[in-house]
Amino acid sequence: MRRLNRGAGSDDREDVLTLPTIVTKEASTGNKRIKVLVADDDPVSLHVLRGVLNNTGYEVIPAKCGLDALAVLRSDTPPRLAVLDWNMPDITGLEICRQVRESGNGQYTYIVLLTGRTGREDKAESLETGADDCLTKPFDVRELRARLQTGSRIIAEKEAQEALARSEALFRAITEHAADLIAVFDERYRFVYASPSYSSVLGYSAQELLAKNGYDLVHPDDREALERNRRQVLGGDKGETLTVQVQHKNESWRSIEVHMGGLLRGSLNGLLQIARDVTAQKQAQDELQSALQMKSDFISFATHQLRTPLAGIKWLLELAAQGSELGEETLSLVQDARDSAERLIGLVNDLLDVSRLESGRLKLHPEETTLGELTQGVLQLLGHQIDERGHQVSVSGESEAPPVRVDKQLFRQVILNLVSNAIKYTPPGGHIDIEMGPKDGFAYWAIHDSGVGIPDSAKGRLFEKFFRADNVQRMETEGTGLGLYIVRLVVERSGGYVWCESEEGQGTTFRWEIPAGDCRP
Repeated sequence: MRRLNRGAGSDDREDVLTLPTIVTKEASTGNKRIKVLVADDDPVSLHVLRGVLNNTGYEVIPAKCGLDALAVLRSDTPPRLAVLDWNMPDITGLEICRQVRESGNGQYTYIVLLTGRTGREDKAESLETGADDCLTKPFDVRELRARLQTGSRIIAEKEAQEALARSEALFRAITEHAADLIAVFDERYRFVYASPSYSSVLGYSAQELLAKNGYDLVHPDDREALERNRRQVLGGDKGETLTVQVQHKNESWRSIEVHMGGLLRGSLNGLLQIARDVTAQKQAQDELQSALQMKSDFISFATHQLRTPLAGIKWLLELAAQGSELGEETLSLVQDARDSAERLIGLVNDLLDVSRLESGRLKLHPEETTLGELTQGVLQLLGHQIDERGHQVSVSGESEAPPVRVDKQLFRQVILNLVSNAIKYTPPGGHIDIEMGPKDGFAYWAIHDSGVGIPDSAKGRLFEKFFRADNVQRMETEGTGLGLYIVRLVVERSGGYVWCESEEGQGTTFRWEIPAGDCRP
C-alpha cells in the first residue's frame, strides 16, 4: 500500500496515478454520498486527498486555505466529516477546531487533523482543542479510510440520537397540549408515560400514575376485554376501540374510550394508548336511552290499555247504527263516529306494532307464501276504494316472483300501506302499476303511481316515524306518518331494504326487496 507524504523528495502525483479505485458502503447512505471537507494549502496534497476520498466513495468539498474551510464549517449545512491540515498559513487546523467547537452552531462535524508532529503533547492538544482524531503524516490510505469510517458511524449515531431527541420533544409537545389522554405502557401494562390530560381527568399526579399498573384503575368487569385487546396488539394485530370504566382518585368512575397501538423498539414490546373521556357523552346517551325506553313503554302501555275501551265503543256504535228508530241525521252522526273509532283503532294498532318492532318483542311467524297471493288479497280488500276513485290498477310478474318465507300478516300490512298511499295520493282516474319478480337471490315488489309525488326536501325523511310531506298535508288527507315507518321496520327486520323514487307532480315508485324463500327474525 502506498503512503502519502508531502515532504521533500516525495512524488505525490505518482501515488495518485497508482491508487486503486475502492468504494466502500460506509462512505454512502443509500444513494446519498457522505460529504467530507478537505482543507490543505498545498495544491498537490489537496489533489491527492481528493483523489483518495473520491475513490473511496465520499463527496469531497475542497478548501485551499484555512479561512475557506472555516467558512464551510460555519455554514448552515456543514459537512459531517472534515480532514484539515494542521499547518496552514492563514489559520491553522487547530484554530479552526477551536472556533468551530466554541461557536457550537449547526450540526456536529467529525474532524480529523493531519499533522507531521509526532509528539504525544501535540496529539493531546489537538484532541483538547476539539479535533476528534489526529493522523500523523505520512499516513496510510487504509488508515485514513478506516478513521473516516469510524467518524461516519459516530455521526450516524449522533444523528440517530438527535432524531430521537427531536421525536421525543415533538411527542411531549403534542401530548402535553393534547386534549386526548395519551399514555405509554410496558408489556405488563404498567405506566411508562402519562400526559398531563391523563392526570387531569383521573386526579392522579404523573408520579402516582407511573407507580401504578393500568389494570389497577380499570373496573373488574372491563379488564378481560382490555387484556384481550392488549394481547391482540402485542401480537401485531390492529387494536379495537373500547369503552371502559376507569376509577378516579376520588373513587368515582369515568367512562374512557381507549384505543391501543404497538410501539416498535427493535421488537414489539410496548403499548401506546390514546383515550378520550366520554363520561358526559355516556351519561347523556344513557339518559336519552332511558327516556326513549320510557316513551316506548308508555306508548306500549297506553295503546294496549286503549284497545279494550275502543273495542267497546266500536261495538256500541255498531249496535246504535242498527237501531230502526234513529233518524237519518242521527244515523249519519253515528256512522261518522264509527269511522272515527275505526281510525283511532287503526292508530292504536299501528302504535302497538311500532312499539313491538322497535323493542324486538314482536315475534315473526314466517310462512311460505307468494307476493302475488299477498297482493291480490290486499287489492280485494281495497277494491271499493279503487273503484270509488276510478283508478286503473295493473299487476305484473306474479308468476315469475319466487316464493318467500315471511310473516304473512305483517307483509300484508306492508303491501296494504303502500297500496293505500298510492290510492290516496293519486288524483281520481290515475294509474297504479304493481310489479314483482326475482333479482339476484331476492324477491322484489314495486308499486308506481301517477300521483302528486314527493318533494325533494322530504325524500330523506320519508321513512321516519310521524313524518308527512308538506304537499300531502295540504291535501287534507288523513294519516299518522306511521305507515312508511312500519314498512321500513318490517322489511328491514326480514333482511331486506326499501327505497323510494319520486318527482313532485310526476308520481312515485316504492320498491322493496327481501331474500327469496327466507325470513330473518
